[in-house]
Amino acid sequence: MDVQTILIIIIVLLTINFVLLIAYVILVLKEARKTIIRINELIDAVKETAESIKTPFSSLSSLAAGFAEGYKIVEVLKERFTKDTSPENKS
Repeated sequence: MDVQTILIIIIVLLTINFVLLIAYVILVLKEARKTIIRINELIDAVKETAESIKTPFSSLSSLAAGFAEGYKIVEVLKERFTKDTSPENKS
């Protein structure tokens, strides 16, 4: 065998290896894309869950603020009624 035949065989083998490597890289990239899509869906699900948990807590804090304001109103009304019914005002 002469040198030219050996070089052609080596070039053919290297080309086959390169094509197989490219095919493997394409398969790995497809799997990476699927994994990224799954991670994105998971993040969206976690975000929705966090929002659904956050909403009742914000409603609960609004409810507590409402009770606090109601308590203040009751205190003001209580003070006015006690002033109006005190013995000093009846004289």
